[in-house]
Amino acid sequence: MLLWVLFAALAAAAALAIARPFLFVRTETSGGMASAIYRAQLAELRQETEAGAIAAADAEEARREIARRLLAADEAEKKAARPGLKRETAIGLGLTLIVPVAALILYVALGRPDLPGQPLASRDMDAAMRNAPLDEVAESLFQRLAMDPGHAEGWLLLARTYMRLERYDEAASAYGRAIDLMGAKADASLFSAYGEALTLAAGGRVTEAATQAFTAAQRLDPKDPPSRFYLALKKAQGGDMPGAVADLNALLADTPENAPQRPVIAAKIEELQRSGDIAENPQVQAMVEGLAAKLEADPKNLDGWLLLMTSYVKLGREDDARTALAKARETFAGDAAALEQIAAKARELGLES
Repeated sequence: MLLWVLFAALAAAAALAIARPFLFVRTETSGGMASAIYRAQLAELRQETEAGAIAAADAEEARREIARRLLAADEAEKKAARPGLKRETAIGLGLTLIVPVAALILYVALGRPDLPGQPLASRDMDAAMRNAPLDEVAESLFQRLAMDPGHAEGWLLLARTYMRLERYDEAASAYGRAIDLMGAKADASLFSAYGEALTLAAGGRVTEAATQAFTAAQRLDPKDPPSRFYLALKKAQGGDMPGAVADLNALLADTPENAPQRPVIAAKIEELQRSGDIAENPQVQAMVEGLAAKLEADPKNLDGWLLLMTSYVKLGREDDARTALAKARETFAGDAAALEQIAAKARELGLES
């Protein structure tokens, strides 16, 4: 019962606030525009008379005429301010009363006051988001942050959501916003997550931007596992297979036996060791050099350039791969379709973003 009394009081207060301008209308009987003008003319006439700019007889005649017009204006304003509600006032008060009365009638006819109250948790928007598809959650979060972009935790949550959706470019942007907002409070794990998003967005290549993020994480925590892992991969991509394997073995030694990342680290060590063996294999080296020689003699071989770029990357010869990329583009400068295939391969190999 108390709740209904409160609702009624709130409705009455709202209605009073709306009706107040209609109930307390000021009627100025001598402050209208015409009266104000005539009073200003009288004051101006008095000043000119005192200054001697107008003859006394002319000033007196003008004063009488202005006074006559002032009296007529005052009389007209008094008649306009006759008692009783104006049409606009009556309409305003009517609408003020109609709205709450109509709401009450509709609620009595259509409402269900007998229903139990809905639990707060079921009305909570965040709870609804948890039950929504992940892409809808991401869109809802993005819309919130677009309206209020100053929440670092919101950007962090959005970045993690994008990572689960494998939308790595957007995840990297969201991590970057979170880092900017946190400033000195950003920890090593946040920089590592940012670098990982950049790496995955580049198809698994540790880019320069990702390297900077991992290096920042190392400055904050030299033992940070993700940054150690990806910086080891950067060494491998630069052709330093022994250094990469050594770093990963050190990381594996610091990783607990039951940690879920141990198998991942061990598998990567094995993969790099095989790659290193292949890179050092004279037959493999001879095959790649033979392919490069053939392309020098017959450069109009698009598949050959794509294979050469891939081979160089697999052997850890990233600089040679970039040189091959530049030569391929120069060779097919007038072929838009070939250039598109070359660009796609470069992105796939992580030679450019």
